[in-house]
Amino acid sequence: MLSSFSPRPRKRILVVDDEPLMRKGLELQLKNAGYEVDTVEDGRQALLLLRERSYDLVISDIIMPFISGLELLNSLRKEQNNTAILLCSSLNSENVVRRAFEIGADGFISKPYHTRELLQHIDSILIETEHRKVQSGQS
Repeated sequence: MLSSFSPRPRKRILVVDDEPLMRKGLELQLKNAGYEVDTVEDGRQALLLLRERSYDLVISDIIMPFISGLELLNSLRKEQNNTAILLCSSLNSENVVRRAFEIGADGFISKPYHTRELLQHIDSILIETEHRKVQSGQS
């Protein structure tokens, strides 16, 4: 008898950061953790890619040229794009963090961060997102 079990698809994450070393380092960490990862260097490129592909999570720096992480988040929410977003920044101002959550961020992590801390944030956001989908009947 064949099993109906099929492995869960890997979660897709988009990394948005204008610093090449941060972007590459994060990409490698996430791939090693089993995620499918794409990267772009600014919010403008992220918006274009998010209109073509779906992601389970976007991890975005806040301070970037062209379109900041907060502007990216705001644009996505205005477009009714409910992709989960984790913002990260060395700018750990209470006002910035509060604004991010008011706009609709799913999480915030301060740079520098440890890989373990980042992966815990990602796991909790993805679990919460999946829970919301199940509750709304979107699974």
